[in-house]
Amino acid sequence: MHVEVDPSVLSTTAGHLRRPVAVAEDFTGQHGALAALVDDAGSAVLIDAARRFLDRWGRGMGLVVDDAQALAERLEAAAGAYLDTEATMAEALG
Repeated sequence: MHVEVDPSVLSTTAGHLRRPVAVAEDFTGQHGALAALVDDAGSAVLIDAARRFLDRWGRGMGLVVDDAQALAERLEAAAGAYLDTEATMAEALG
């Protein structure tokens, strides 16, 4: 079996994962401001529905952020391991 890996693709993919994570973290940071806006909605039913949505969204995004960060870290670690292995092999053969 032949496996070919491009460490730069792993690193690039990790970077692409980190961008939406930053957006999700920004949303989390705005949760209080959004909740305050909801409190001024007027209708108790609307306020309750919006609060439930914000709470569920926050919990769900927290899970996605945790998983995306872990995956990005693993991709970067793998890229580093491949580069280190390649350098070690080149040194041993050179």
